[in-house]
Amino acid sequence: MKRIYFQIFFAVTALLLLTAGGGLFWLHRAMYHINKADDQKIPFQTAVADAYFQREIDLGRRFIKKFMLENQSPSFSLALAWNGKLIWSEAFGYIDPEQKIAATPDVRYRINSVSKPITGAALAKLYEAGLLSLDSSIWHYLPEFPRKSDLFTIRQLATHTAGIRHYRSDQEVLNTRHFNSVEQSLSVFAGDSLLFRPGTQVKYSSFGYNLLGRVVEKISGRDYLAFIRDEILIPAGAEGIGTENNDTSRVKYYERAGGLPLRVVPPIDQSIKYPSGGLVGTPEDMAAFGVAYWHGKIVAPETVSLFTTMQKLGNTAEIGFGLGWELSGTPAVWKRRLINAGAALGFYLPQATGFYESVFHRGGASGSISGLVIYKKYDLVFAFTSNVNGESSGPAWKLPTLMMEQFMKRVKNAH
Repeated sequence: MKRIYFQIFFAVTALLLLTAGGGLFWLHRAMYHINKADDQKIPFQTAVADAYFQREIDLGRRFIKKFMLENQSPSFSLALAWNGKLIWSEAFGYIDPEQKIAATPDVRYRINSVSKPITGAALAKLYEAGLLSLDSSIWHYLPEFPRKSDLFTIRQLATHTAGIRHYRSDQEVLNTRHFNSVEQSLSVFAGDSLLFRPGTQVKYSSFGYNLLGRVVEKISGRDYLAFIRDEILIPAGAEGIGTENNDTSRVKYYERAGGLPLRVVPPIDQSIKYPSGGLVGTPEDMAAFGVAYWHGKIVAPETVSLFTTMQKLGNTAEIGFGLGWELSGTPAVWKRRLINAGAALGFYLPQATGFYESVFHRGGASGSISGLVIYKKYDLVFAFTSNVNGESSGPAWKLPTLMMEQFMKRVKNAH
C-alpha cells in the first residue's frame, strides 16, 4: 500500500514539475520568440552594448521587436545605465517609415511628461538653496496669479493635489498656438476654478507643472529653459534635452486606432507645456539625467530622498507620487506571474505591473510615448521613447517590468 502511495506521490510531483517547466518554456517563447523574417523587418542601430549583459540585451532586442510588430510601433529607442554607466543604447525601426529613415540612438524624441521630473529637480535645487518652501502658498511667489477659492501650496501642485485642471480639449492637446514664454502659457487655465478643495483629492495636472515652471522663473530670476539647462541638464550630461527645433522635425509621429493603418499626427507647438511635457531628448539624455539625479550630482542625497518620498492625502492614503516623480513598490510574486502570463497571451493588465521599487515617470501624448525608470535596489536607470500615440498605449509602459526582470537578475547575481 505504501508503495502505491509513493508511486502516486512521485507521479503527481513529476506531472507538476513537467507542467511548470512546460509553462515556463511556453512563457519564455511567447515573450521572446520572433521568426527570422519578422526579425529582419525591423532595422536597429546599436550605440552601446556591454558584453557582460549580452544575453539580456539579446533577449531584450527580441522582446522589443516582437512588441513593435504586435503594436504597430514605427520606432523605439532606449538607453539603460547600471551603477552610473551606460550599458545599452539602441534604436529600432523608422522615424519616417514612408521615407525609410531609420531610427538612431542620437535622434531626439518628444519626452512628454518625463519633463516633469526635470521641473521637480529645478524645485529641489531652489529648495536646497533655501529659496523655496514646499508648504508656502503659490501666491507667496506669484502674487499676480489669479486668486482661487482656496489657497494651495507648492507641494500640492507638485503632487497633483492642488485642484488645477489637466487638458480638457483636443485644441489644448494638439496645440498649434505659439506661446512666447511660460508666463504667457498660463493664460490657458489661469482664470479657471479649482476642481476640488486642495489636499482632498488627486487629479493629474500638467498645467499645475506649468505653474511650477513659472515659480522657478520668479525665484531664480531666469528663464525656465535657461535655468534647467545651466543648473540641471549640463551638470547631468543631458544637455541634449531641450525644445523642438529642426532636428526633431524629421521624426514623424503616429496615432494608432484599433486595426486601422497608422495615421500621422499633425504638427503641434509644444510651447504650451515646456515645464510639464514639452521637452525633447534622446533616451541617453534621459538616462543621464536619471543617473545624475539619483547619484546626488544635481542635489544632495538628502534632498533626493525628500523629493522621492511617497506623499499622502492627510495622514494615511498614499497617492503614488513624490515631488516630480511617480513612485512604485515591488509587485507580489503572484501578480508578476499573472502579468507575465497575460503579456505572453497579448494582454497587458492596466495599472497592474508597477515598476518594482522605483522612482519613475511615464510620458504619453498624441503621437509619442516615453518613460524614465530608476530601479532603486539595482541602481538601474532605464529610458525609452517611441513615435506612436501614448494616450492609449498602456502596453508600452509595461516594458520596464516585463523586460527589465532579466537585467535585475543579472545585477543581483553580480553582487
